[in-house]
Amino acid sequence: AELGLRSGDIVYANVSLRSLGYMSGGPAQFIAAVMDVIGRDGTLFMCAWPSRDPASVDARDVFDVGKSASGSGLVSEALCRDPAATRSIHPIASAAAIGPRAEELTTEHDRARSPFGENSPYGRFAGMGPKLLLVGTHLGGLLYHVMDRVGFPNLYLPDPIRFSVRTRTGSQREVVTLAVRDGVPPVVILPGNRPENRDYLLVPDYAVMFPEKRERAIMQAGYLRFNRSRFLGRRERWRARGMLRTGRVGAAEAESMAIDPRKGLESLRKTLGLDRAIRCVECIDIAHLQGGETVGSKACFIDGRPFKDEYRRYKIQTATNDDYAAIREVVSRRYREAGQGQELYPDLIIIDGGLGQLHAALEAFETLDLKPPMVVSLAKKEELIYTQSSATPIKLDRRNAGLRLCQAIRDEAHRFAQHYHHVLRRKKVTGR
Repeated sequence: AELGLRSGDIVYANVSLRSLGYMSGGPAQFIAAVMDVIGRDGTLFMCAWPSRDPASVDARDVFDVGKSASGSGLVSEALCRDPAATRSIHPIASAAAIGPRAEELTTEHDRARSPFGENSPYGRFAGMGPKLLLVGTHLGGLLYHVMDRVGFPNLYLPDPIRFSVRTRTGSQREVVTLAVRDGVPPVVILPGNRPENRDYLLVPDYAVMFPEKRERAIMQAGYLRFNRSRFLGRRERWRARGMLRTGRVGAAEAESMAIDPRKGLESLRKTLGLDRAIRCVECIDIAHLQGGETVGSKACFIDGRPFKDEYRRYKIQTATNDDYAAIREVVSRRYREAGQGQELYPDLIIIDGGLGQLHAALEAFETLDLKPPMVVSLAKKEELIYTQSSATPIKLDRRNAGLRLCQAIRDEAHRFAQHYHHVLRRKKVTGR
């Protein structure tokens, strides 16, 4: 009841078990708790994608509705294994549900033209007046449904693809469906009644901004409020760097990142003189206000895309108004276990700052008696890249794909650090 759920509700859940903390009964206990609240008349609905990312499904794999594991998390997997639950037959965007409307939601997904369209389980669910339960994660399949409904450019590959699926009875057949394209546009602007009242949807942060008169209803639907001025400022910076493309889609204006991750990573590899391809990049940033509520953050990108499961935030214990000491602490806390063989190093570490910040990070590795991977720092304004091997920075053209990718990763680490810093400041001021 404290979550705003009532008996008979239709609930979409996307849950990070890590964010829930320890549960003696594991993911099944969470499902049982939700069903206890919404009762026999309520229905619980979750993504049950066979892959973590719907864009990474291999057409050569056979999707078995009864045996294929859910890539949407442990709670979703537990729901799929519940004998009372049903799961839709779809090789890309399978969904699972339990309750009196489960069959209605999940049936004939294999006949839908697109994985997340109006005739998919996500489209049916969106029309039922549902409630959203998000714990430590984002909108998942409903976000793709919104993108489908507003006509995002290049959301799907142009030609349908044939997949093989196996039903619960063991019969095998083909399903023809549109496939999700790798990478999604980060911003869509939906038209409002007046230009100043347009609705903004920012995909990477999974946050939406709506006109104030609609904000209460949107908040009740489970969306996050996003600071308008901060969003517009970031958008202008992206535009100034040539990182956004803008186009019209029906009545909507859509903007998509102009960075090709593969070109960016290859350009960065050549710039840094590395023999091996760069796949995993981590960036560390520090945030504080005159030494108060000093925090650190670590953002992680894999193959040029954010991998938010590996994002980390750090409340600095050993320093207040000293960025160098804060960087040494974050580097030590993050990479101590990697040096002990418990975690893998990334291929590249980016430190937000100049030569001094880079030296602070390298000092931390030296104190740990660890050999670091490639570590660089990226200085703001001039956007100079400092490396371990030279005190002379690398100055790249502002249009260089590798530099633009570094900027995107650095900006994401900065956003993540600033968010945590503001959370701690608010707690200090309000006590909550």
